[in-house]
Amino acid sequence: MKFQKLFITILLVVCSAGFSFAQNIKGVIYDELQQPIKILDDAIVTAQKLKANAAASYDLIQKQDIAKNNLGQDLPYLLNQLPATVITSDAGTGIGYTGIRIRGTDASRTNVTINGIPLNDAESQGTFLVNLPDLASSIDNIQVQRGVGSSINGAGAFGASINIQTEHKIDSAGFELASGIGSFGTKKWMGKFSTGQLKNNWSFAGRASHIQSDGYIKNSAANLNSYFINANYTTKDAIWKFNVFSGSEKTFLAWEGVPIDSMQTNRRYNPIAANYKDQYDQYAQTHYQSFYTKLLNADASFTIGLHLTNGKGFFQEFKYDQAFANIGFDTLFVGVDTINSTNLLRRRWLANQFKGIVFSYQNTINSRLHLQVGAAANVYDGQHFAEVVWAQYASQSLPQQHIFDGTGLKKEANFYFKMDYQLKPKWNAYLDLQTRLIRYRLGGENIYLMNISQSANFLFFNPKLGLAYTPNAQEVFYISYSIANKEPNRDDLIGNLSRTKKALAEQLADIELGWKYQNSNIRSALNVYYIDYKNQLIPTGKLNDVGESIRENCAQSYRLGIEWNGMLAISAKLSIGANAAISANKILNYTDVLYNYDPINYAIIDTITQAYQKTNLAYSPAVIVGAVINYQFSKSIGFSFQNKYVGKQYLDNTSANEKMIKAFMVNDLIINYIKPLKNKTALNIDIKLANIFNTKYVANGYTYSYLVGGEKTTAVYYYPQATRSILLGLSLKF
Repeated sequence: MKFQKLFITILLVVCSAGFSFAQNIKGVIYDELQQPIKILDDAIVTAQKLKANAAASYDLIQKQDIAKNNLGQDLPYLLNQLPATVITSDAGTGIGYTGIRIRGTDASRTNVTINGIPLNDAESQGTFLVNLPDLASSIDNIQVQRGVGSSINGAGAFGASINIQTEHKIDSAGFELASGIGSFGTKKWMGKFSTGQLKNNWSFAGRASHIQSDGYIKNSAANLNSYFINANYTTKDAIWKFNVFSGSEKTFLAWEGVPIDSMQTNRRYNPIAANYKDQYDQYAQTHYQSFYTKLLNADASFTIGLHLTNGKGFFQEFKYDQAFANIGFDTLFVGVDTINSTNLLRRRWLANQFKGIVFSYQNTINSRLHLQVGAAANVYDGQHFAEVVWAQYASQSLPQQHIFDGTGLKKEANFYFKMDYQLKPKWNAYLDLQTRLIRYRLGGENIYLMNISQSANFLFFNPKLGLAYTPNAQEVFYISYSIANKEPNRDDLIGNLSRTKKALAEQLADIELGWKYQNSNIRSALNVYYIDYKNQLIPTGKLNDVGESIRENCAQSYRLGIEWNGMLAISAKLSIGANAAISANKILNYTDVLYNYDPINYAIIDTITQAYQKTNLAYSPAVIVGAVINYQFSKSIGFSFQNKYVGKQYLDNTSANEKMIKAFMVNDLIINYIKPLKNKTALNIDIKLANIFNTKYVANGYTYSYLVGGEKTTAVYYYPQATRSILLGLSLKF
């Protein structure tokens, strides 16, 4: 609360200072401001993006391309056509809980930032974009980096990073209304406005959105709301930018997947809702961001930013036969009966706050040398607790009584130094050095009333260096080498409280070698990479003290791959594009663990281990291919046919065919219609025919195995994706 008051006070002071500064500027008219402002805008963009000749593999998706596909689905679905990318949805529709993997790298290792502010949850390290529905409607561009990525995109990049830039200052006033409908009860509406640059140097913009869907999987409905407000104050040599954006969601649980034996008879079956339907996730998150960018001269600028994120919510679940001892209830004696357990409905809560400050300074020393330094300090404070909403036998419990309380306090600071140096007219080198310090404190209990109090400190040094050769204006050759370190997540630290071998930090070394070519008709990029992991955290089949799966460090694993993507403009109307990623993703020495249970009391008799050499990393397809055909039929009508092929994926690290996701191919057709009307008004109609060939496919799943009396059982669960569906969007822009 104190930080919120301080944050608001700083905003008021900055606004007041801004007005005073504006009143002191005399004799400067609006037109004279335009060139310095453009330089300032360019400085902001330069600080936040990789250069075209950067020694890295990345893609940049611009606002206009995002708009053509933005029909209510979550952000990963707008990135589906990027190389080495696999997307999935719990509900099967792309609305609600969704996921993305890049080069097999999951959400907990993919660093996501919004305007340079980390979005990943500090404890789980995952990114839950369901909390910010329709964020795409307020995005200016997205830069996706494969590999370690630049330090400017946050501290947690460990294999991939997604850097989101929200809309910059909009110079012209406008208003937009949009609505949409689609299969599986999908509905969307959105209202958006911008004032343009006002005479007092202020500009304002805002958006409000609502999205809902019944889901493809039964009882996986989602009800999502969000808003985005932006204010900018612009002077000759400075910009104040203020963002407030928020999202709230209520999503019915479908994260258990569909058991393999139901896939043929009822692939939309939801086992969570089989006995009790009112199980859902409800969460709200609000982000506050304030940035001040100052142009010191034509070559130097700095940006300082403050941020605050508040989140609170729960998921409600029905649990059978919960032992009183595990929820803090007393044993009941009813007549001659002794009651030690109960069926119950509980809510597991998370209330958290993430706040901090970021700073960057950049200076073009001369025509050959460009320097950039930056720093950030963040604090995360999380509260974990649960309450029983209903119980068949409530014992001594009271309404809203907590059955456990856990805490997490994580403090982080990082500093980086970047240098771009023109060695010779055709040679460019860069150096990126980052130091990161983490202090993490856990307290209280977990859901099983076990004390989790512990602390963990980490100090990382993440160097990156690269060399680019530009033989002509069209081509770039590059090579880079990077090292990245990543701390274990909350579950890794508390997964097995009794074990002496604690989870260690992960490390990777990334070598990238590439070539880029672009002229007026052709764009092509080829990249070869080798990522060598040390102590990568992977599931091995081991269980913790209460029977939950835990991750353990494996000594050595690697990813070796080649990626290509290109676009050819055949004519002014027709263009074709394609991308391909071929990779080998291996663990050199892996030991799988199976537990053998007694068939009478289900106590663990012993464990069975099996050693594997050079086995496949889970969720890492060896082949991913995408293709797109764009045809502009007229000035008003355009078509885009999109194809995606994903090779087989293994659900664990044993490379067993019975625990595998089969290869699949999906095809979408997108139609965009633009009709200019009077007074600069335009009508837009966008249609997405998804999975037009009605492919029944699965993009994600999980598995586990065990022995009972020596007889092996393997459970496999899949997340089926929607069959043929349609999304229709209509918007009016004024």
